Amino acid sequence: MKKSAFTLVESLVNLLIISAVGMAAMVFSSAYLKTTYDRDNQMSAVMANMNIAESLRAEVGNLPQLYEFSKDKEMKIIAVGVGEINLSEDGIYTVINDESYMFSDKLKPKKTNLFRIEIGGSVPNTKITTVVMLR
Repeated sequence: MKKSAFTLVESLVNLLIISAVGMAAMVFSSAYLKTTYDRDNQMSAVMANMNIAESLRAEVGNLPQLYEFSKDKEMKIIAVGVGEINLSEDGIYTVINDESYMFSDKLKPKKTNLFRIEIGGSVPNTKITTVVMLR
């Protein structure tokens, strides 16, 4: 007489297969959720930086206004042909990093009203760069 029932070994092999498939599904879903979370963070940072750039272009017309605008924001201000600058409240700036080596002596500006502003960048691939002309 032949009996057809699962043995203990067959049951353990089935449990091993089911748990391996379950673990693989959890690894894939975890990687997917991490990727979508990172993408959502990047997208929200890009949108926030774009809003800052648009507000800057709409609201800022001179250096004192740029100083007030940039106080609490992650911004790097570069005077084109001069270098990275630090602004003071009255609109006077000091050069932090020199950029004038890129221009010949005939083209070096003494004072510029053209500024390259880099917004954000703490989150990878989210930095927005804009150029503004100020009075």
